[in-house]
Amino acid sequence: MNFYYLSTFLFRKSSTAWPTRSDELLVKAALLGGDKAIDAWQEWKSRVSLNQIDDNSQNLYPLLYKNLLNLGIKEPDLIPFKKVYKITEVSTSFLFQIARKPLRFLQNAGIRTMLLKGAALSTGYYKDSGLRPMMDIDVLVQPWDAQASKLIMENLGWIHTKKFRKPLDEPFLSYMHSVGFEDSAEFSFDINWHLINLNCSIDADAEYWTGAGTIDFQGISLSVLNPTYQLLHVCIHGLTHIPMSLKWIPDAWIVLNRASPEIDWELLMFHIQKAKIVPLVKDTFFYLHNLLDAPIPVEVLNKLGEMQINKYEQREYYAVTGRSNELGSLPLLWVLYHRRTRAQKERGLPTLSFIQYLQYGWGLERIWNVPIQFLRMAIKRIGMYIRG
Repeated sequence: MNFYYLSTFLFRKSSTAWPTRSDELLVKAALLGGDKAIDAWQEWKSRVSLNQIDDNSQNLYPLLYKNLLNLGIKEPDLIPFKKVYKITEVSTSFLFQIARKPLRFLQNAGIRTMLLKGAALSTGYYKDSGLRPMMDIDVLVQPWDAQASKLIMENLGWIHTKKFRKPLDEPFLSYMHSVGFEDSAEFSFDINWHLINLNCSIDADAEYWTGAGTIDFQGISLSVLNPTYQLLHVCIHGLTHIPMSLKWIPDAWIVLNRASPEIDWELLMFHIQKAKIVPLVKDTFFYLHNLLDAPIPVEVLNKLGEMQINKYEQREYYAVTGRSNELGSLPLLWVLYHRRTRAQKERGLPTLSFIQYLQYGWGLERIWNVPIQFLRMAIKRIGMYIRG
């Protein structure tokens, strides 16, 4: 059976890419104002035990602390949330200091660098280093600068997070979108050469660079996405991230509330159709509207509702947003592989087999390590399933 048909049945009725009811209450308590936030806070407290909260939910604790404090809540229950806020404030400041050196070296080498994700959002939108937890620094470089960027990181003593060592050339550049590094203290720094992992063609990111803004980060002038593409990136990365992360919701919320007048909605609509990601953006926008009454123009929602979505985009959507304990990230990896192979063939460029793609993606030194890794993952998932 064709994979896309199979994915329809596997994921259509069992997607867990979306937050639970308890997650949504936490989001509302952290982001909304007045009685809506307080009511959500009270209901969330009645449903959860703080001793059993996962890291995903704790990522919203700093926002929850600040919001409830501003609403006049002073009860002792705020103490654990304040603690996470303070820890985030210190760790983020330290991470930013660590990032200065590689960023400075990239700049001195003449490599145009764009700050992404948490660092860009914390600096440009949240404007409070305690509000946006992050584990790493992400930057975007242009594909032809990827290899030079990799060499700079290696010369500074940063180590690949994966065992596989591959020069950043074709077809690697068109099948992968990033490579990760760690320093001796295990701080992470990711070099991306494509913004959205669903679109890795050689010219996929030209528009992001053309319309980019600038930001001062630790005394270094870096490029940043304009609000239109920042919103797009937040939504796409959030919904395709495995495991599911709640951080994309406040990220999208703050971009919409801080920069809504600067968002070019017509450009955004054109771009998502061109990139064939309409179902993903459509559902994130409707979700934000329904959950938080996010300031997305009604005409934009109406246009999204009327857009025609072909069967392949829809089946990709089921595979990308579906979460299966049995198959893990394989459906997403297959969609990414299929998209990239199709783009390579259209341009008459070299392609990879799916086994080679998994080798690259899993960071394995030899291709015969792929079935071994697959077997390890299968055994682990069977064990998790048995344990319930």
